[in-house]
Amino acid sequence: MKGTGCGCALFLLFILLGPLAFAAPSSDTSSDPVVQSPGPWCAPAVYCQQPVSELAYVPTGFYPDSFVTPPGECTSWAAALWPGHHGRGVTWSGDAWEWFTNAAAQGYTVAQSPSVGAIVIFARGSASATAFGHVAVVVEVSNTTVGITEMNLNHRFTVDRRTVSRTDPRIVGYVPVPEDAFA
Repeated sequence: MKGTGCGCALFLLFILLGPLAFAAPSSDTSSDPVVQSPGPWCAPAVYCQQPVSELAYVPTGFYPDSFVTPPGECTSWAAALWPGHHGRGVTWSGDAWEWFTNAAAQGYTVAQSPSVGAIVIFARGSASATAFGHVAVVVEVSNTTVGITEMNLNHRFTVDRRTVSRTDPRIVGYVPVPEDAFA
């Protein structure tokens, strides 16, 4: 009499899917992307996020962005919101702490004073930055503080807004929106 087999396929299926049957649903969604469904404000690097109202010039779908791997990083968000020359977006590469030097090397103006829309570069190794540094985009400037929008300060794909001192020693500098950004 022919047997029904060794059950290897069923055993393998149990091994692969069994943990799902016993896993408790996770209540920590803080690092989950904000994506619910595809829409006009979706891009591979930032998923579906809404740009801040202070940057009304950001086009639907964001600016061209080569920072898609890994997605959800601070560089992804800054690149998605910054127009670059003639709307081409960020054209340099490197870790966040390298952006000030790399932008200057490509002929972009770099500055020590903030302006709305500028990318702010934070040094690596500081308390609020990783070993790779940190970048954000300026949305508000006062005499003493700078309001910024950023991604991945605490969790990937998490966009937040905070205020930092204009004299924060972690700030390396700024890459302002070029004059020909919208030409």
